[in-house]
Amino acid sequence: VGKPAADCAAPLVHAAGTFRLSAGLGKPTALVFFRPGSKTSADALAVAEALHRVYAGRLTVAAVAVGESATAAERQRTERNLTVLVADGSGVRATYGADAVPRFVVV
Repeated sequence: VGKPAADCAAPLVHAAGTFRLSAGLGKPTALVFFRPGSKTSADALAVAEALHRVYAGRLTVAAVAVGESATAAERQRTERNLTVLVADGSGVRATYGADAVPRFVVV
């Protein structure tokens, strides 16, 4: 608390490009870590989508998949018709202590 958040970059699973935390410098960001296919993934994604829709323009939201392939995360995004960003978080989960999911981080 009171310190700059560690930057992270994660490839998007549904489009070319990368989600980078520092791109939203000065704007609040919610990271929703989830494990595709787990018992809690549907609920975590529903929360991410709701935050994305309700706070559009005021809050950046990224659902960050950990523990499974990017393909599984993209499939869940497509099946649920989500519009929230979904990124492959395999390279950033340790930065935010996302070993247990779901995990919600607001920076």
